[in-house]
Amino acid sequence: MSYHELISKHHEALCEAQEERWPEVVSRYELESAVPQGPTDALLDGLIQKAAVVLVKKKLDENPALNQQFAAQVKNPLLQQLLTAARIKELSRARIVKKGGRKKLAYDVTDLRATFYGKQLLKTAGLGDRQRVLDKDELEKLNETCAKVKLVLPETVEPTATERFFE
Repeated sequence: MSYHELISKHHEALCEAQEERWPEVVSRYELESAVPQGPTDALLDGLIQKAAVVLVKKKLDENPALNQQFAAQVKNPLLQQLLTAARIKELSRARIVKKGGRKKLAYDVTDLRATFYGKQLLKTAGLGDRQRVLDKDELEKLNETCAKVKLVLPETVEPTATERFFE
């Protein structure tokens, strides 16, 4: 295979791993720029694979939310490990915001719903697809689901209007 055929093959494999072809996480131009031209075909194939994984890792480190552009399971095991790490990193940044006073307490899970694994946790807990605010019972259900996978979700408290006024 020629240099350009190998580049096309590996770029196509990256595009197929994504759920939608556009926008591309790694462009063909970026892949070509990362690989020197000239080595033998066997060596060139390995260099292109390495460059593709390094470029995806770099982009996922910059923005872990890019992992959502890929399918839940991809064929390349190294790419799957990178995606899993990015998804866990993304989940660790999510916060549950406690809002309201004693009488009307609510928990905002918008950050959690925006993550790949957060969506799956909410679905497993039996909470609605569009639900952004949970009451105490629903939060308890979510915490039970998280306990099954030994996960503790961080909570932050948003001050009430009265508390903000007196600060």
